[in-house]
Amino acid sequence: MREFCENITQVSDNRMVIEVDRRKIVEVCERLRERGFDHVKGVTGVDRPDINAIEVIYYVGSYSVEKYAGLILELKARLPKEDPKVPSLIKVWPSCEYPERETYEMLGVMFRGHPKLKRMLLPDDFEGVHPLRKDFKIPEEGIEA
Repeated sequence: MREFCENITQVSDNRMVIEVDRRKIVEVCERLRERGFDHVKGVTGVDRPDINAIEVIYYVGSYSVEKYAGLILELKARLPKEDPKVPSLIKVWPSCEYPERETYEMLGVMFRGHPKLKRMLLPDDFEGVHPLRKDFKIPEEGIEA
């Protein structure tokens, strides 16, 4: 599986960071599922203006394979900020549905193939920069000092 990964780092006894090319993330995750990593604990994203990218991070674990109990894989895909698109992993792990939607809404990441990629937190009329991007400015209008 190393041939599909850009970098693998063991952070601690129970945590590994695996950097994956966004074009290969589905294939990597299908192989992980076949090996017993049966669920996603969470999905998040980080705006990285220092490298003009957004990183999408999946936290993956296993309930079904005892030797993986307690091990968390942190799968990280780097997306160009001007093209923040990555395939959805909902067909690999259905538990991605809501965390991918939240990451879409807060950071503007488009999860291709997600069947319900729509807002769930922000009002329908919200406009402007996605709230978790570093260039988001909190509006001052209506705030009394």
